Amino acid sequence: MQIRLLGFLVCILCLCYSSIHAAGNPFAVKSVLYQIEDDYLKGSISLDEKVILQINSIKYPQKLPPNYKSLSLNKSELELRGATLAFIQIRSNWDLLEQNTKNYFSIALARSSTSFTYITPGGFFKLHYDTTGFNSVPPLDLDNDSIPDFIEQCAAYCDTTLSKHIELGYMYPPSDGVSGGDSLYDIYFENISFYGYAVPEGLGSNPWNDFYSYLVLNNDFIGFPPNSDPEGLVAGAAKATVAHEYHHAVQFGYDANEYVWAMESGATYIEEVVFDTVNDNYNYLDNFLDFPHTSLMDNNGNHKYGSFIWPLYLAQKFDTLINVAAWEGARFDDLFTVYADTLLANFGWDIDSAYVDFTYWMFNTAANDDGAHFSEGALYPPLSISASHLSYPVGITNSPVSIGGYGSAYISFFPGAELGKLKLTFNGSNTRNWSAYVIKSTAQNVHSIEFINLDTANQNGEIIIENFENYYSITLVGVNTDEFSSGVLFTYSAEILEPFQVSSLIITPDSAVYSGGTRTFEILISNDAVINDIFNLIYWDTQGWIPMDTFSLAIAAGDSSIVYVDVNPSQGTPINSSSFLSFKSESWGDSTVFEVLTRKGVTSLFHGDVDFSGDIDISDLVAIIDYSFNGGVSPQPELLSADFDCSGLVDISDIVTMVAYMFSGGSYPPCNPY
Repeated sequence: MQIRLLGFLVCILCLCYSSIHAAGNPFAVKSVLYQIEDDYLKGSISLDEKVILQINSIKYPQKLPPNYKSLSLNKSELELRGATLAFIQIRSNWDLLEQNTKNYFSIALARSSTSFTYITPGGFFKLHYDTTGFNSVPPLDLDNDSIPDFIEQCAAYCDTTLSKHIELGYMYPPSDGVSGGDSLYDIYFENISFYGYAVPEGLGSNPWNDFYSYLVLNNDFIGFPPNSDPEGLVAGAAKATVAHEYHHAVQFGYDANEYVWAMESGATYIEEVVFDTVNDNYNYLDNFLDFPHTSLMDNNGNHKYGSFIWPLYLAQKFDTLINVAAWEGARFDDLFTVYADTLLANFGWDIDSAYVDFTYWMFNTAANDDGAHFSEGALYPPLSISASHLSYPVGITNSPVSIGGYGSAYISFFPGAELGKLKLTFNGSNTRNWSAYVIKSTAQNVHSIEFINLDTANQNGEIIIENFENYYSITLVGVNTDEFSSGVLFTYSAEILEPFQVSSLIITPDSAVYSGGTRTFEILISNDAVINDIFNLIYWDTQGWIPMDTFSLAIAAGDSSIVYVDVNPSQGTPINSSSFLSFKSESWGDSTVFEVLTRKGVTSLFHGDVDFSGDIDISDLVAIIDYSFNGGVSPQPELLSADFDCSGLVDISDIVTMVAYMFSGGSYPPCNPY
């Protein structure tokens, strides 16, 4: 409960506000920085008044008017990481400020004068600190080297952070010249209510928007949200802060005016890269995974810190260097565009598809984790499901939340005692582009996905899930792929299609037919469902031997019936001619349930059909006698059609056998196929 409470209270870091600050906004926690920004947006205070109040809330809370001071004194509502972004915002509006306001900023943010300094073993950082007074650091010095252990430990964290940045290929922060006494990068320890902050002190020397900077870190890191560092909470808070704020200093070297959400997601992500076991950033995940419908680009509250799993996804899905490449490109273009270009050029992915894939990774957290996505996903809090359904049908329903650009919403469907097919429909607002898919879970942590083919004009589509009863759940996901767009709804519906089933079998054992004759094929139709049904029987062939026809047949559940279909090649069709015969059985209850059987029919020699009429009758006896004794017409279509006794010869015995067959119950030609 303590972790959740602190994580929620930290979400008041609101520095770039928009219309999301409406009633019901989960990030609208009243705190001093939030209230100052909110009052400015309402027009209650001017830009210069806002800046002075922001500076005072960070540096001189005792100077705040009573209505703000009461908020600043409420420790549970302090913005623990909000100072850096406040300074970035002030710098971005620098040209709009009055000179007195600029002077006030410069005086308030002037570097502290301390009694002691310590250069880290790596030689890049200079730490400025005091051992007495208001800003003093913990004095413990177990190794008796006159350097507080706290400072030596923070120095080690700084060097580790720098080494990881160098390993990844990030630039060094721009030089501050000799500010702080020399060219080393300066870090000051002060008694502040924040983890720490980075101060963009002045423009760098490069032709892009770079700033040189310095860091201010908390002087003891006591009283911050929990973390999982094996060395303790203080060590964990210090490590996370060093990695986070130094990364801001690096970002300032590329573009100090980048998207707020991108700067904070990147700085919080780097905590994971440099100090993986700390997991201080887990404190922000609730504020991201509880509100997946909120735009990835949202700048409010702790959402922007929890969005660190976006660059983490990019690193784990594609390559750890993708985030470095993005910041390299941010010197010349906005970071989102650079991410899109990098994904396409290096991996063949468009950024919309990558974000949709990311929404599936988000689902694979906590108990849903399948072990194939976020490496620590099982430790994350669960993703918020907007709605769940256990009874059907579900009529056309609005999504419970509005989905911002690069936001998503999840609707889960559980089968309960239902049997059959689940039919889902999705209809996104036509003013946005959407992606929609279903997550098919056979267990809570075993999933596959299937995309819904959406009509691009209307942004709607449907999907049918066979055998719904075999699933743990089906989750419909709607993703607004219009980046930076405001939130809109989608609608959905669900129904259970009755479990209609049909199977069929051609009972007739062979494919032989006779020219001019009729062969009746027997088709067994079975209703394999648990409900009664009516079936359409449709049959046709490729040569016109079957007049195409359709008729209906009622069959009780579990029962079957035989259908008789006559095949009649026209008289004179040559022997060994063929036609593909097709028999379709289709459920009335569900036209998608059907079965088609195909058999190749072949015209065969009909022994005894001497005149090639398609039947054995008295005319064939007359024809064979006329041929045998009077030199009449030769048997058709070949001589062996008169071989009635199947001896392989045409002689008097065939006439005797045919007479016996016709008049005294004699044998039918044994070599005929049927």
